[in-house]
Amino acid sequence: MAKHHIDPADILPLAEYLKRRSAERTRISGVKRARRVEVGPFVTFYFECYDTMRHQVQEMVYIEKGGPEQVPGEIAAYDPLVP
Repeated sequence: MAKHHIDPADILPLAEYLKRRSAERTRISGVKRARRVEVGPFVTFYFECYDTMRHQVQEMVYIEKGGPEQVPGEIAAYDPLVP
């Protein structure tokens, strides 16, 4: 069953994420490629899902180094995009 909400427990601690980051980025690239629909030379639709949004939250925490305190704000921003 597909998840429809990102929970704080879904976000890995930074040290754990660093171990998996390379493989996760490769996996998510494939997921994103399958969710992109080109309609013409200037229009592309991109459909988000739980996996792409969870990854976005994880990357924002990684890039901004906000730690666990940052997670609720990122979830508030990206969770509404999970269908």
